[in-house]
Amino acid sequence: MLMNFMLFLMMYPIMILVYYIMMKSAQPKNGIAFGAVIKKEWMEDEGIAAITADFFRKMKRNLLVLALVPFLCFFTEHLSIQITIWMIWLLVMLALIEFPYAAANKKVRARKREMGWYEQANKTAYTEVKAAGAVRRVHFLPFAAPVFLSAAAGAAGYLIPLMREILPENVDYIQIESFRLMVLCLSLITLLFYIAAVWMDRQKTEVISLDSDINVNYARANKNIWKNFWLRAAWLNTLYICAVAVAMIADLRFFEVIFWGVVAFTLLGIFLCFPMIREKEAVERKYRTEMDPTLVKDDDDNWLWGTLYYNPGDRHIMVSKRVGIGTTINAATPVGKGFLVFSAAAILSLPIMCVWLILLEFTPISLKVSENCLKAEHLKVDYEIPVSDIENPTLIYECPSLKKISGTAMERVEKGTFRISGGEKCEVFLNPQNAVFIQFDADGTTYFMSGADDKETKEAYENLTK
Repeated sequence: MLMNFMLFLMMYPIMILVYYIMMKSAQPKNGIAFGAVIKKEWMEDEGIAAITADFFRKMKRNLLVLALVPFLCFFTEHLSIQITIWMIWLLVMLALIEFPYAAANKKVRARKREMGWYEQANKTAYTEVKAAGAVRRVHFLPFAAPVFLSAAAGAAGYLIPLMREILPENVDYIQIESFRLMVLCLSLITLLFYIAAVWMDRQKTEVISLDSDINVNYARANKNIWKNFWLRAAWLNTLYICAVAVAMIADLRFFEVIFWGVVAFTLLGIFLCFPMIREKEAVERKYRTEMDPTLVKDDDDNWLWGTLYYNPGDRHIMVSKRVGIGTTINAATPVGKGFLVFSAAAILSLPIMCVWLILLEFTPISLKVSENCLKAEHLKVDYEIPVSDIENPTLIYECPSLKKISGTAMERVEKGTFRISGGEKCEVFLNPQNAVFIQFDADGTTYFMSGADDKETKEAYENLTK
């Protein structure tokens, strides 16, 4: 239930943000609406007005459906089913929000052909030469503090064990060893935010006027917005990674910090987008009268569904988006094609992951002794331990408090490397719903195991102690 609550907190704001961005696509921005080049006066055409009204109606209907579907999660207690519902919901959300936009784009382009507007369109692309490369707003100094603080937090997991002699005895070195790589990887995200800021800062100056000074000021305003966004994101990640590092070293509710930290990081990250969007809109309003609509190149044919840019004649890997904020990739370039393949693989992996989770939760574990080996199986043979290596097998009726280090921890199956309260590592393979478990040692490692039910556990214990 806690995981379900976390997904509610994370997914709903994402849905609202995407919905908000797509609804904004119906309003002309820099001479573009619904991903198609369109002049302001064309928006008053009755055909365009009908397309806009139909788009708004479909988007509101789809939002209502999307808002209700996740409540199905409350009708099942199985974690794998809940996650499957959310993953399917995520894919459906992208489809239900994208389809009305793509349909509107197709209808707008058809209306332009019907009205002969393409013949009036500009087919020439303009480049700002006078100020090319002159507008730079990102410098390393503002990013230095979050980058170095994050690096220090990430390195702490490797440095602390080297100072055992001067540190308190209660430092949990086992936990540090188990999670230090994860913490280091999280700390590198701050550096990635700086790299993203530099990359965005080096995008070409957009041409909105024949006056170079206007183009430069417009670029400077937009790049300032992006610089501030990435700087805030860098500090947000720094605060999160520092909290995680402290919790890892001091054992201060480490898993709770990770769990709720992800929720807080996601929510705050999403909410950072809204002030950035408002700032972008303010810049657009300020320069609206300076924008020359005749400079907008009508290349609708290079924008599939108004979203995906595919232009073999353009060498640029990245171009400004026609919907939303920021840049998008040119799918006709080798990098763009690779990105599309990666994205398709990531999307296809979601249902595969859901099937695997369902199998993981609903396939019963098996514990038996055969051929002088204790075999623990769940989808595969997880443990195969010779009986001769097993020492001090004991039937226990309550497991100690266990914390997962790596492996699986679900309602009906726990397996992998865990940590006993107090610091000792152990190997676990059991159904936590059972009342009887087997504890034993083998090759210097403590094991806690059970079968699918108490009967299977007792049979395995009797075969071990014959």
